[in-house]
Amino acid sequence: AAIGDANIALFAYGVAAAATKDGFWIQGRWRRHVLGVYFATGLLITIVFEAWATGAGQRWSYNDSMPLFPFLGTGIAPLAQWIIVPTVSLFGLRWLYR
Repeated sequence: AAIGDANIALFAYGVAAAATKDGFWIQGRWRRHVLGVYFATGLLITIVFEAWATGAGQRWSYNDSMPLFPFLGTGIAPLAQWIIVPTVSLFGLRWLYR
């Protein structure tokens, strides 16, 4: 799962880089639309994969105590994880470049 999450983050970074035409956008001034593209890409992939894995793919199921996002049926924890971990990673990567 960690490798899958890393691939999602890498792909999202690539989509944001394509949107800015700058592979090193992390170094410059962060613009809201670039961060929006990055996070939207990751969240979309996460939602689709979670829906498949808990539905047709039958890879796993959520525990009854898992709060679900209304209308999507996706667990809130995977969505929150995709916001928190990449945010920390972006700040860490930015710090490394400086």
